Amino acid sequence: MSSEPEASRPAPGAVPPAPVDTLVDRAARNPFYRYLMYFGLPLSVSLLVHVGLLAFLALKTFTVLSRPMIEVGEYNAGLTESLADRMKDAFQWSDAAAPDTPEESQPDQSFDSLTNLPDVPDTNLRELRPPDAGSGLGTGDGLGIGDGALTLLGTGGGAGEPGTGGFGSGLGSGAGLGQAGLWGLKIRANKIVYVVDFSGSIMVAADALKRELRRSVGELQPTQSFDVIIFYTTGGGVDEHNRTESFKPQLEPAIEPTRREFFDWIKKKAPRGETQPLEAIQRALALHPDAIFFHSDGYFDDAIVGEIERANRKQRAKIHCIVFDDILLQDTSGLPRDTEGSRRLQKIADANGGKLQIVTGKDLKR
Repeated sequence: MSSEPEASRPAPGAVPPAPVDTLVDRAARNPFYRYLMYFGLPLSVSLLVHVGLLAFLALKTFTVLSRPMIEVGEYNAGLTESLADRMKDAFQWSDAAAPDTPEESQPDQSFDSLTNLPDVPDTNLRELRPPDAGSGLGTGDGLGIGDGALTLLGTGGGAGEPGTGGFGSGLGSGAGLGQAGLWGLKIRANKIVYVVDFSGSIMVAADALKRELRRSVGELQPTQSFDVIIFYTTGGGVDEHNRTESFKPQLEPAIEPTRREFFDWIKKKAPRGETQPLEAIQRALALHPDAIFFHSDGYFDDAIVGEIERANRKQRAKIHCIVFDDILLQDTSGLPRDTEGSRRLQKIADANGGKLQIVTGKDLKR
């Protein structure tokens, strides 16, 4: 006898039930259904969500923009006088409105008792003058310093007779130190010599150099004096000769006719040869200048550095060096550069109380 329950047995002749058809089974059998289930349905849901979100945002935007704007009322504006307009007539009095001049006050009699003070010894101001201090404080009727140890401090008619304590209306009789500049290097001097390298190395910027020399000399004052010496070489090998040319045999005042004569003179000069500056520096020192602008590329023998220092021991002129190197003249970066020539010129400037200025391609464009 079978142990299986009667209820679970199908009746004789009955049709067995069909198997359950799931979504997975349908997708496996039908490609279209599979496409709709895995792609169409998620895409439709996503579109519905985004459309609903856009509709919500559009509604909120419309609600905000449709709110009534704040009404701005009318304003009244006008012009008033500025403080400067109100003050411009503050001190303009007519004759009728002029302030009263106070009456001359009578001297206070209480000061009569001061006339009985003991006599104060009179000190002779001549005795207060320090020895070897010059001839006093000027020779005119000014308040200043004239012929003496400080003669360069100021201008005017002096401060009374030499050695006295009188004061006048001027500011001394000294003319003061003038200014001069070359390629941005500014100095103070009254007697100036430009020693300029006119060798072939400056050929790339000869016109710019001439223009800068004309500008510098053109800014000198008639109270200043100057000369310009150029140097170069001629020939070659055993026949090479050092050449120096001076604008004038001595220092000349920087008056208008002299400056114009220099402009014509420098215009005719052309660079050539090699760099041999010693003879030109010696000639410049013989003019007893306050300062020398030494303009060169610095490519010469190291021994010349010491020769220049020895030649300047007596004169003690300040030698300011301008580096004009054709390598640096092609550099427009504006960055600091160093060359063999610039280091040599730096030694000359340091040994002779001067300054150094390096000219680059960027300076030529200014």
